Amino acid sequence: MSLVYFWSAYDKTSLGFLGGDRLEFIVLWLFFGSTHPAIPGFHLLMTLLAVGTVALEYALAIGMLLPATRRWLAVPGLVLHGVFYVLLPMSTFTATMWCLYLAYLDADTVDDVIATLHGEGRR
Repeated sequence: MSLVYFWSAYDKTSLGFLGGDRLEFIVLWLFFGSTHPAIPGFHLLMTLLAVGTVALEYALAIGMLLPATRRWLAVPGLVLHGVFYVLLPMSTFTATMWCLYLAYLDADTVDDVIATLHGEGRR
């Protein structure tokens, strides 16, 4: 999962994406068609979202490997993929990434949670 985040962020580390142009194109293509939205600061918003996305992806790539930061980065990572699921046509990718978060959890804890969900109690 860390490699997916790293290479995704690396691929977006360009002036076209970080300047907001590429993300603006994607948003226009998916939601507005050929009509540019009359939203004040739209390009600035796209630039901030682009930089924020790349920064979060780099943070997830490194931080999920470190137990001290894993707890703080898991929720923003899951939310990021939830936003992707709702706004972008990438449904199976979201499910795959959510499942990959299980690899960072303690196996005994995951087993206990699954047992509890099945009504078997803790093992």
